[in-house]
Amino acid sequence: MVWVYREEGTWVFRVRRFISDRLQVFRIPVNHSQPLRYEFMTRLRNMLPEAMEPGKGMCVVRQLTMLLKEPAEKICQTFDQLFGVFAADPPYNGQDWREVGVHADLLKAFAQRNGITLYLFFGNKKIVHEEGSSEKKVTAFFWDNHCYCAANSEYYATGRVVDFSAPAVKVKMERDLAIRSLEYEPWGGVVRKGLFFTEDVELSATNGSPKALCPGATSRDFVRSTVSPGSAKKAATA
Repeated sequence: MVWVYREEGTWVFRVRRFISDRLQVFRIPVNHSQPLRYEFMTRLRNMLPEAMEPGKGMCVVRQLTMLLKEPAEKICQTFDQLFGVFAADPPYNGQDWREVGVHADLLKAFAQRNGITLYLFFGNKKIVHEEGSSEKKVTAFFWDNHCYCAANSEYYATGRVVDFSAPAVKVKMERDLAIRSLEYEPWGGVVRKGLFFTEDVELSATNGSPKALCPGATSRDFVRSTVSPGSAKKAATA
């Protein structure tokens, strides 16, 4: 099966339901004009009703109008003043913010300009926690090209901020460090602790131990062997 990615294509959810004992399939577009309610977003406990209203690009303005009790014209004017430094960069790439929507950095700049305490989430992960100088607070969840604001921010002051810009740290076990400190050596036919390589897999198994386990060789006949006295264990690597 071959999947072809088309940049201009549309991602869809395929939902199957039995209705009156008949299977029906629904196709729900992603990056939609009609917002969806996601069950996995468990941290959003009090969604603003206006968050579920359709409307491309202006969903943030519509919700801020309700939260801040300010006219949409005033909010749009502030976004126009802040937009210049973001206009050339993704996701705008020269397009107007009214067409693309308000992304997290632009909303963050808006909150800083107005002294608003801002809690931003990407899915369930908090990515921004900035205290403002006023008593106004905004909590917003970004997911699937849409912003879902909370009706109030009483549940969101706690919790750590996840830094997506920092590289992930992989935890290494002590035994892994000990093995990786060893270097591969040519197999000499003597059973001893270490890592070895050989072109003749069958010979290494025969000269190893009666309890040795030798898997099938890879296409390059390269085998990683971990051998200890009395028991030789071998595992093939791709």
